[in-house]
Amino acid sequence: VSTQSTGEAIAGTMSGEELVGCLHQCVAEFNACGDDKDQLGEVKPRVLEAVHAVLAWISAENLSDPALDGAIVEMGAAVKWGLLRGLSFARHHRAFLNMPQTLEMTRRNLAGIPAKKGVEIIGADLQADLAACEDKDTLEVVQEVLKFLTGAGRFKKELGGVDLSSGLKNSCRSSINKAKDGVLAIVRPGFQTIKHSHQKNGNVSSSTESGNKSSKPMQEDARLADTVAARMSQPDAIASQNSSLRVSAVDTSAQAAKLVGDAQKVPRCGICTKPMGEEGGNVCSRCK
Repeated sequence: VSTQSTGEAIAGTMSGEELVGCLHQCVAEFNACGDDKDQLGEVKPRVLEAVHAVLAWISAENLSDPALDGAIVEMGAAVKWGLLRGLSFARHHRAFLNMPQTLEMTRRNLAGIPAKKGVEIIGADLQADLAACEDKDTLEVVQEVLKFLTGAGRFKKELGGVDLSSGLKNSCRSSINKAKDGVLAIVRPGFQTIKHSHQKNGNVSSSTESGNKSSKPMQEDARLADTVAARMSQPDAIASQNSSLRVSAVDTSAQAAKLVGDAQKVPRCGICTKPMGEEGGNVCSRCK
């Protein structure tokens, strides 16, 4: 979070050209480090800050620059983690949406990192940021970016053989639902959604999501619990009434007349279905 705040602070004090130049400089220093872990440890935080600053600038200005998009893609591994960590912040997603090549590269990088780390980025971290987001457009952009990451609407051959794991896709879908809830809270303030969960022991637990996007466990819903208890303690009244109806075989009751229009059921052949008449058995003499 501190890296994110620093990146935004840099974006607010420098022009777009200066931000891009700073990013190029940081990437050059990163590439010059080679395999020196000590130098890489010093340069990586600056690269992350520069990446986040550029993302913040692009999102704020709503820019769409194919040349810059291609330049960031060429930076490759140097900006890999800066871009991945940028997915944790909802306000950066417009920049990804405006840079399709960068977004595709980030999707492939996301598929290549450990699943636990990926779930942390697009799951817990992003959802925590979504909970504080109150901009409808930003929440809708997040949904579009996450749908792209899952490969929705594209064939496997269009994904280049690289696809997210089922766990990562589920995290994306969960975050999409959080973004949808955020939009609902904005367009319909005060709206509440109550979810009931039936436990194996027969208990019913409830949770609510209100217009202010707060979600917490609730006490067992009294009305639902009473209904369930009533159904378990005594037979269903409607089922009891239905059990007294007579509609099978030869029924001359008024109820049967209403159902079948005074028609009477007669034995029929099991093969040709013609009336058996006075014959007995299940097959008529003609079919025998």
